[in-house]
Amino acid sequence: VIEHPDGLATYRVYDRIASDDGKNNVTSGDSIDVAMGMGQERVLWRNFVRLSHELDTQGGWNDSEATAECRELTNVSIQTKKILIALMESYEKGGSEIPIDGLVENGNK
Repeated sequence: VIEHPDGLATYRVYDRIASDDGKNNVTSGDSIDVAMGMGQERVLWRNFVRLSHELDTQGGWNDSEATAECRELTNVSIQTKKILIALMESYEKGGSEIPIDGLVENGNK
């Protein structure tokens, strides 16, 4: 996929056929321009800026409704990191079970 500044994405589609030497040869190709929304990276940065602005205007990490989304996303990120660390440790120890301290399950600690 090739992202364009005008909101289009170009998809290149090829027909291939296997030859006797084991390689795939392209027999025909086409490119298709498809309208799409913003790229994922752009959406990520816009949300980051929006959430950062909410924290700045609310005076930080208070318990207000305006910063609730920031706190929730931070908690999800921390839990995800704990899970990934435990998965890597489990892998290094041959698949043994690794307890995860402080993991929140269904809103309970």
